[in-house]
Amino acid sequence: MPVVNFNDPAVVGWMNGAERLLGIPLHPLGESNYIDHFAILPGTMKEHHHRLLAMQKACLISVFMFCLFLNNSIISLRMVVARPHALSSWCCLISSVSGLIIGILTALTTLGTAIHCRMTIWSVGFGIAIASICNSTILLQKSYIALNRRRWILYLSIPLVLGQAFFPVTIMEHTFIKVEEKLSCTFYYPYYFIWYWVLINAPVNTFFSAIFCYIAYQKYCNYGSDTWRQLVRDGLQTIGLALVCNIVFTMLIILQLHIINPDHFYIADW
Repeated sequence: MPVVNFNDPAVVGWMNGAERLLGIPLHPLGESNYIDHFAILPGTMKEHHHRLLAMQKACLISVFMFCLFLNNSIISLRMVVARPHALSSWCCLISSVSGLIIGILTALTTLGTAIHCRMTIWSVGFGIAIASICNSTILLQKSYIALNRRRWILYLSIPLVLGQAFFPVTIMEHTFIKVEEKLSCTFYYPYYFIWYWVLINAPVNTFFSAIFCYIAYQKYCNYGSDTWRQLVRDGLQTIGLALVCNIVFTMLIILQLHIINPDHFYIADW
């Protein structure tokens, strides 16, 4: 299971003689791809079946990610062409392209290439950080403009966004990565990592969206325009959907279901 006790010598004993990169211990089983790792493992037919099933799940998710982010990249590129000077258009494009690259790297890991497990997980961490910062930037810009460019929102927002920027560093420093027979490529982390994930996502989305909805509601009360009413309704729906997604995927991560690699819920929440 990905959640482990880092104070247990049986869990972290391998770190004593492990190879290190920038002072970070590298688990030997994280330095290979799926095929190279599974090919050298002995086992019964049933064990090989579980390994093959894990590879197929990982490959299927990689293909789904690639198709999803490819579609998003095309839409974002059209937005950039239509509005080349809009910050939100470029943020959408950068976020989509980062996801597209990660989808490609994840697929390459399942094909037995030089892209190994650790490189994939670390790239996912950087991709999530880039996407989160881009999304927060879009919400920050809308809230900043809606509040008539008041600087206090910048001062409150910067610490929240910085928490997202340190996500890949947290993965590298506080987790270790290995290939598992039934979970494929996965990373192991302490329990507090889950709550760190929640804190860098839910408050930011709620804070920015709530401000925008509040301003839209004020405008609707003052002017009674159907446009502002539509913005309020859409904004509340967006907040509700974002919070529901955060709650559902966080619960799935906490439950640590064995039917699927819990790491995939981080990507789904992304």
